[in-house]
Amino acid sequence: MRAKQMLVMVLLGLFTLAVCFILFTVLVNTVDFLWHAEPGSLWPDGPPAWFTVGLPLLAGAAVYGIRAAGANGHGPLAGLELAAVPPRQYPGVVGAIAVSMVCAIALGPEAALLATGGLIGGVAARRFGLPEKRAVLWASLWALGALFLGPFLRGSADLSADYQLAWSDLVLAPVAGLLTAGVLTVVRLIARPLQGLQPEGRPVLWLLLVGGAAIGAVGVVYHNVTGQPVDLALTSGEQMIKTLLGLGTVGAIVAAVLAKAVVYAISLGAGFRGGAYFPALFVGAGCGAALAMQFDGSVPAGATAGLVASVTYLSQVRWGAVAVLAVVIGLMAGGWALLPVSLVAAVVGRLVPRVDPPEAPEENRRESAAAGAPPA
Repeated sequence: MRAKQMLVMVLLGLFTLAVCFILFTVLVNTVDFLWHAEPGSLWPDGPPAWFTVGLPLLAGAAVYGIRAAGANGHGPLAGLELAAVPPRQYPGVVGAIAVSMVCAIALGPEAALLATGGLIGGVAARRFGLPEKRAVLWASLWALGALFLGPFLRGSADLSADYQLAWSDLVLAPVAGLLTAGVLTVVRLIARPLQGLQPEGRPVLWLLLVGGAAIGAVGVVYHNVTGQPVDLALTSGEQMIKTLLGLGTVGAIVAAVLAKAVVYAISLGAGFRGGAYFPALFVGAGCGAALAMQFDGSVPAGATAGLVASVTYLSQVRWGAVAVLAVVIGLMAGGWALLPVSLVAAVVGRLVPRVDPPEAPEENRRESAAAGAPPA
């Protein structure tokens, strides 16, 4: 019986990984098609202003309709949720996330993947007589694996294949980690009062509409002022990290990070749905890269430090998990030479307390317990 259950768990994990990788690929490719200025996309020369403002505005109306119909989902400011998702709620929960993402709201796909893992794990537990909590946790972990598999296959996480460790980068790493955590703290402090405008977590139509219009307006202003692609300011941003680092100057990177931070804060607080991690990766990479450029450090090292610190700041996991995250992200970003930088930045990010929504302590405790972190 134990061997049979073990086989079921293995197959459950592989099935979840495959389904979530397909979902991840569809979401990311749709965002690329709608928002990237490249041959073969909807707007090869970049989306026009009416589209840039109109789609986020449409997302506000659509997300309100979905949430008001009963698929409220999990708020991005409260973090990730590892829980079973009833089949009747799944289309609405994932639909709100998908609409937010494809309409350039700065939230990521990780929440959709976890919801998918929660659905598959819950269904498998009932079908095969597995403990529900264990099946959901197992499926959710494999769902998160798609987040690493996707960027690995796309190459978007590889920042440097020939990095050589310099001791000065170990001085840069904690500063980059602290800067990243500080910027993310400010973002979340801006988002908190926006979320406070939603009584008992219910969606507010005017807030979603104004938030969507404001997000689009930031994208238009950023593009008109800098001449850079609008999706550097909008979208979840993970697939644009290399483009961000390729801007080449401190001023250009800082401008992109500031625009993304404003859009990210509105996205977190106005009632949209999605994950909080991917935009934080963009912000962290930009903070670290700009700092490295300013002080003649290694851009890959600075960007990696920001990436890792953003994840450990948001996740607040136990120290063993901090080390695992540092190793995984460091290896993906540039190999073994980046591990010391990654580890130092991970510790700094974890030491900064995360700003949480005061009205959702129960959600935070569930996430922390599931991820192995101490209760918030």
